[in-house]
Amino acid sequence: MKSDKKSVELSEFFSIFPWSDDPDSQQGKEYFERTVKFMEKLLEHQWIKQLLKKKKVKILEICGGAGFGGIALAKILSEKNIDVEILITDLREDALKKAENWSKKMGIKNIKTIIMDAKEIGKLKDKFDIVLLYGLSTPHFNPWELVKLLSSVSSVLSDDGIFIVDESDRRYRIFLINNYQWALAEGSTENKLCVSFQTGYSLKGYF
Repeated sequence: MKSDKKSVELSEFFSIFPWSDDPDSQQGKEYFERTVKFMEKLLEHQWIKQLLKKKKVKILEICGGAGFGGIALAKILSEKNIDVEILITDLREDALKKAENWSKKMGIKNIKTIIMDAKEIGKLKDKFDIVLLYGLSTPHFNPWELVKLLSSVSSVLSDDGIFIVDESDRRYRIFLINNYQWALAEGSTENKLCVSFQTGYSLKGYF
């Protein structure tokens, strides 16, 4: 499946926005290490322990990008001698290629990637034990789209499957701590500055 206009626009956005999507960079390696620690804690949850009794787990990562969350989880499960199949979906072809290369370096063999809108994953004919939305990706969806996303996820989960969402308290952090009204400095590097501007509010529920 080839990239469409939305895929290209999203790739252009992430070429500017300060996000660690290069697994080979120092920042990316540190982010991956934090992700592994996150997943190790996650596996201590009773629901996950119950699920892992299967010894074979199918993982779907949506909005996966370079696959940090899914690959970290697959790596830990493989080290526990659990047979893992993983499918990573995203709209960015360039990010998915990074996921494929990174998974090989991590020794993850049974991996596939598909360019796909997360809201359309209900079209997949397979069932998954774990669906993962990692990396604070919910702002990509307005409230109406998020409902469609949740519906799609429920249709591809196995009967005892689990949907894992990585999220944070954005209202507190953005509106109270950062005082986000009209402009916000998102981040900077030695030769790049990213600033976002509030241009209005949609009745669909997002700024």
